[in-house]
Amino acid sequence: MGLLIILSVAAVLIHQFLKTQDEIKHLENFGTIISSAINKHGPDFLEDATYDWVRITIINPDGSILYDSEVDAKHLDNHLNREEVERALLAGQSSTRRFSDTLQKQTFYHAIKLNSGQVLRLSFTSDSLYLYTQKFTIFLIVMMVLLTIGCYYVATLLSRSIIEPINKVNINDIRSLSEPENNTYVELQPFLWRIGMQQHKIDEQFQELRLRSNEFQTITKSMSDGLVLLNAKGNIVSINKIARKIFGVTKENCINQSYKAIDNSDFIQEMMDLASTEPKQTKTVEKDGREFEIRFGKINDNGTCLGYVLIIFDVTEKNRAEQIRQEFTANVSHELKTPLQSIIGYSEMMANGFVQSDDIKHFASRIHKQSSRLKTLIEDIIFLSHLDEGQIAIMEELSVKTICHEVFENLQEKAQERQVKLRIQGDDICFVAVNRYIYELIYNLVDNAIRYNKEQGKVTISLHSTNNKYLITVSDNGIGIAPQEQSRIFERFYRVDKSHSRQTGGTGLGLSIVKRVVLYHHGKIRISSKLNEGTVFTITFYKDKLHELYDENKIKQDAFLQKSRNETDPRIDIHHPLESDPITTDDSASKLETSATTKAEGTDKENISNAKELQAVTDS
Repeated sequence: MGLLIILSVAAVLIHQFLKTQDEIKHLENFGTIISSAINKHGPDFLEDATYDWVRITIINPDGSILYDSEVDAKHLDNHLNREEVERALLAGQSSTRRFSDTLQKQTFYHAIKLNSGQVLRLSFTSDSLYLYTQKFTIFLIVMMVLLTIGCYYVATLLSRSIIEPINKVNINDIRSLSEPENNTYVELQPFLWRIGMQQHKIDEQFQELRLRSNEFQTITKSMSDGLVLLNAKGNIVSINKIARKIFGVTKENCINQSYKAIDNSDFIQEMMDLASTEPKQTKTVEKDGREFEIRFGKINDNGTCLGYVLIIFDVTEKNRAEQIRQEFTANVSHELKTPLQSIIGYSEMMANGFVQSDDIKHFASRIHKQSSRLKTLIEDIIFLSHLDEGQIAIMEELSVKTICHEVFENLQEKAQERQVKLRIQGDDICFVAVNRYIYELIYNLVDNAIRYNKEQGKVTISLHSTNNKYLITVSDNGIGIAPQEQSRIFERFYRVDKSHSRQTGGTGLGLSIVKRVVLYHHGKIRISSKLNEGTVFTITFYKDKLHELYDENKIKQDAFLQKSRNETDPRIDIHHPLESDPITTDDSASKLETSATTKAEGTDKENISNAKELQAVTDS
C-alpha cells in the first residue's frame, strides 16, 4: 500500500514537471516568433490578435507599459524593476518564475529585448503542485482502492495456493517427513525434517518431564511429612497435602504466593536470612497444640540460590513417647526399688539378730508380701514386653463366659473382702483369640473394678455380639475416674490414686496390659466414667480383623516351625523328604515336634504353657 502511494505521488510529480517544461519551451518558441514579427511589422498587429493561453506585454526602456494583452496599460505600474525585465535589458532575453501564496499558483515569464530597445514579455500561469495534486485526488483514491482490492484478491489466491500444501504437512509424523514424495516442496524437505526431529526430541523431553513430575507428585503425596518448596524470592512453588493440612491452607490459596500465605510468623524469614551462612537449619515450632520439627535447606546451583525446601515433621508423638519412656524407666526403677529395699531391710534386721523370735514370723510375712509384689511386677513387665514385641501366640476358639467364670473364681476372695458382688449378663460369645491374653484383659479390668469399688459395690460383665462385632463391657459403681485423668490411665505405672493403689497391691500396669491386648487383637477400648458413680470399660473386637490376625499368626507359626525343622536336621525337606533318608516319617515328625517345642520354649512364653496346642499345629 505504501509503495502504491509513493508511485502515485511520483507519477503526479513527473507529469507536472514534464508538463511545465513543455509549456516553458513552447513559451520561448512563441516569444521568438512574436519578437521577430514585432521587429518587422511593429506592435500594431497585436491589437487584432487573441492569445488565451499567454499574456503579452511590451515594456518601454523606461519601465512604462506600452501594451498588455489582458489589462489596460494605463492601470499598470512601472515594470523596470522586475527581474526578467532588468536581465532582458542587459542580456537580451531572460526567463523567471514567481509564486503567488494567495492564488496558490505560479507564473512563468520570458522577456526578449526588441530592436527598438523595448522589452517583449510573455507569461502564463500554471497551478501549483498542491492544486495540481488536488485535481488528481479523486482519481488517485479510486485507482488505489481498485488496485488494493485487486492486489488483495490476487495475493490471497497466490498465498492459499502456496500455503495450502504446507498446511497439509504433518510435522508430528516423522516418517512422512523423511519420504520425499510426501513433501509438497523439495526445497522444504531438509527444513521439515529438522522440524520433525526437533519435535521428536521435544516430545521425548516432555514425556520425561511428565514422568518426573508424576513421580514427584506421587512421592510428595505419599509422604507422611510436610514438604514446602520456595523459590529464591520466597514464593511457594509446591506444597504437599500434609503440609497444607498442618498449616490449614488450600493449594489454590498458597501456590505462587509468599510464604506468609501459610504462616505469617517470622521463623521462615529468619531461616532465609541465615541461609547464606547456614544453608541447613533445624527449628522446632508449636502449632495448634502440636510440636513440629522444621528442617530448612537452601538449594544452590553453582553458587546461585534457586530456592529453599522445608520438611515438616510432626514430633508430637515422638516427644511424648520419649517422655513416656523416661517416665517408664524412672517408674520401673522406683517400683522395683521399693519392695527390694523392704526385703533387704527386713532380712538384714533378721540376719543381724535385731528381731525377736516372736517377730520373725511377722517379718517373714512382710518379706513374702514384698517378694510376691516384686514377682507380680516383673511378670507384668515381661508380659507387656511380649505384647510389644508381637511374638507368636497360639490363637484358638474360646468362650468368653468361661474365662469370666475363671476370673471370678480367682478374684472371689478379694471381692468378698470388699463385699463386692460379681455377675455376668448376656449370652456367651465365642471367637478365635489368644486365650491367655483375653484372660489377662478381663482379669485386670475386674481386678481394678474390685480394687477401686465401694464396699457392697458390684461389678458386671456384659457380653453381646452383632453381625461383625463382639462387645465385652466391664462396669462398676465405684469411685470413678476424673475426666482429666481418663486420657492417661492406660499409661504404664500411671495411677489415679497412688496411695490407694499401693495399699491394695496394684502395680500400675493393669490397664496398660488391657490396652496392649486390645491393640494386639485389632480391637478398640472405650471408657465412660463419672466421679463417685462408677466406670464402664467397653471392648470391641471385630470378626473380620480377628480372622485376619489368625491367618497372620498361622503363617508366622508355619514359618517358625519350618525354620525349627531345618535347624534340627538340614537334610529333611519338609515338602519332599528324601526316600534314601534313614529317618522314617514318624521319627522325623517326632524329632521335628521336639525341635519346635524346644525352640518355642526359648523364644515365646506362650509356647511353654501351650505345648499341646503347638504339637497339634505341628501335626496338622
